[in-house]
Order: sequence, then C-alpha cells, then structure tokens
Amino acid sequence: MTAHRLSFAVVAAAALLFAEPLAHAQINEPADNELRGRLGVGLSADLARGLELSVNQEFRMDNNFTSYDRFATSAALTYKPLQYFKIGAGYTLFSINDGIDETSGERVWLFKHSVSLDLSGLYKGGEWHFSLRERFQTTIRT
Repeated sequence: MTAHRLSFAVVAAAALLFAEPLAHAQINEPADNELRGRLGVGLSADLARGLELSVNQEFRMDNNFTSYDRFATSAALTYKPLQYFKIGAGYTLFSINDGIDETSGERVWLFKHSVSLDLSGLYKGGEWHFSLRERFQTTIRT
C-alpha cells in the first residue's frame, strides 16, 4: 500500500469513529417484540438531458405486518447542469396514524408536508465515487 492510500485509509477510519456519536438522529423507543417493516415503490424518468423526475410511495407496516401506521408520498425533480454538481427539489406528504378516535372508533390520521432543496457535489477519482449532499428541509404539520 502506498503512503497516500494508507494515510487516506487512516483519515477515513478516524472520521468514521468520530462521526458515529453524531449519527443518532432517531428517537429511542422502548424495545418490543413486534415485527415492523417498510414497503416502497419508486419510479423515475429522464425528462431531458440532466433533468430527472422521481415519484415514490412508502408504506410502514406494524403489528407483525397486519396493519399500517404511516404512508409517505414524495416527488422530486433533479437537474445536473455540470458533471460535478446536481440540484434538486422535492415534496413529501406524510400520513401518520395517531390512534383510534374513542367516539367514532375510526383511525385518526395526522398530515405533515415536507419540502426540500438538495445541493450535491460529485467527484469521481479512479474507482471511487464521492458525493456530498446538503439538504435544506422544512416540515409543516397540519
């Protein structure tokens, strides 16, 4: 291994070690023995050179895959004007099950809207492909 590759490997390993404590973005929930999962489907189409439209649908299942508790429908448009730069904008509608209404016995659904803007830098170095994406996002509850 050359000194350049060895130093890169050391820096990459150190970055992963120090980044791990910062990666806990999910809320900790008590453990249960329930089986959950996500099912999703997505379609994408090239509209013009460098312009792509994508649409995705995701279902989150709970209760050992016997019921669903969340839907997410999203659409995004990305444009790659340069070989090393990409910009994108997206919208997601979340439908979240908030339990059962005691008076009617029906499910109560909450809705959230999320809008995002992505800026990505891309770099190809030999066998390696690097990208850095910055996402600006806001979520609105109704």
